[in-house]
Formats: sequence, C-alpha cells, structure tokens
Amino acid sequence: MTSLPADVPTVTVAHNGASVVVALQGAHVVGWTTASGATPLYLSPKAAFQRGKAIRGGVPICWPQFSDMGTLPAHGVARTSSDWTVSENAKGVLTLAMPYLDTGVLRFTVRLDAEHVEFELSFNASASASAFEFHAALHTYFAVPDVKQVLVQGALDECAYADNLLRREMQPAAPIRVVDREIDRIYKATHGRSVSLTCAGMAPLTIRGPGFEDTVLWNPWVERTKKIGDLPEDAYQHFVCVESGSIFSKVRVEPGATWRASQIITVNEGPGPSHI
Repeated sequence: MTSLPADVPTVTVAHNGASVVVALQGAHVVGWTTASGATPLYLSPKAAFQRGKAIRGGVPICWPQFSDMGTLPAHGVARTSSDWTVSENAKGVLTLAMPYLDTGVLRFTVRLDAEHVEFELSFNASASASAFEFHAALHTYFAVPDVKQVLVQGALDECAYADNLLRREMQPAAPIRVVDREIDRIYKATHGRSVSLTCAGMAPLTIRGPGFEDTVLWNPWVERTKKIGDLPEDAYQHFVCVESGSIFSKVRVEPGATWRASQIITVNEGPGPSHI
C-alpha cells in the first residue's frame, strides 16, 4: 500500500485480522489489508492529499453525480467533501456521515471480516424536503500484478454497455475477458451480479453490487494515463476499476425514505462473514 502523508486525517476499522483505512476527506477508502495479508486495492503513489481534491485510487464515492452527467464537478461532491464525520466504529463496522444541503444525509459504512469487506452507501432523505434524485457509484480501483493477464468473468458477459470511448453508444453484450486496451464501459442492468477478477500472482476476487443497477469497467491504458497527472505513466498496468453504481437511471428517494446499496468484495471466494 502507498504510504500516506502523516498529516492526512484517517480512521481505521479492524476486525478478525483485517483492516480498512479511510481518509476523512471524502470518506475515501485508501487501504484494505485482509487477514491473509492481501492488499486488493490500488492507491496511486502520486495521489494528491489536498483539501478539495479527489484522491486517486482506493474507493472514491461518486455522488450525487456520475462523471459529467449533471452540472456539478465530475463525479459530484462526496469524494472531495470535508463534511464527513465518524458516527460508528466498533466490531468491524465503521460508518461516516455527510449532510447534503437540506436534502438529507449520505452515509458510507464499512463492514469488515477476515477476507471480505462490504462498502455500503446509503441516503436518508429529509422528511421536510422534496424527493431527491441522484446517481451513485463506488469507483473501486483493484490492484493487479499485470493488467494484461487479468481475466474478467461473470455478469459483464451478459449485459449491453455504453462505451464512453464511442460517445456512450450502446453496444451488445459480449465477453470482455482480458484488458488489453483502453476500456471505459458502463454495463447496464447488472443488478448486483458477481464479477470475478483472476490473475497470476494475486488472490482471486469476487465483486458484487447488491442494490446497485449497473457496473463500470475502466482502465485508461497508455495514452490516457499520460494525461492524468496523479498517476505514474505505467500505472495502467497495475489496476483495473470495477465500479458498482446506479448510472443509467437516477435513484429517486422520497421524503423520509432511505436508499442503500453495497459493493461486497470477497478474496479467495471463502465463506462470507455473518454480518455481510
């Protein structure tokens, strides 16, 4: 894991030999170590830890906007906000909360066990406000030894996708299998079904997104990586993003109601913990 500057405020949750480190700015997961010592997330060694600037890598929270699908800055305001506060940290569960205008409260919860983690995003709409609509995604960067050797299988084989490299034109379902070029796809209606990542030199990963409608697969490859200032030029070789999200259609939360969705990640496909 990339070392963090000493002055970056973080909070750590630990349970059954595993730990997750979350930066308070953005409620941004910057590290996850399993009980077996695996470190499944990628954090850029050039990540900027500056007030108001997104952290490159880990698990950025995209909310209430995804990418440029709205009038806010790219991916919304949650990932750069300093308004997050810790409301719970006990027995492998960490929750941070962020009020948003008069619309309600966004919460990010980590539920942790030895080889499993759940990242839950929830929104409790204010009873006194109007219904609120938003996009949401967990923009998770997975560390891999060599992206060209990664095998991608599961739900993405079966779903049509919008190709961001072709002005989001819809493309028919087709197995992706390997990442050997720039990939920027929003797969429609994956409905939380599993995606697996396998590669020589790393523990297999299974990723599910219950409550989220869609899944993004992203790797910037050679030329685009060169244009991203907080990534080393060879970074594309060492990560792939699998992002659980609700992107094609906005989530609508009625006054006083609560919406929640999760990304659940399992290492080595062991039995799931009782509280996930």
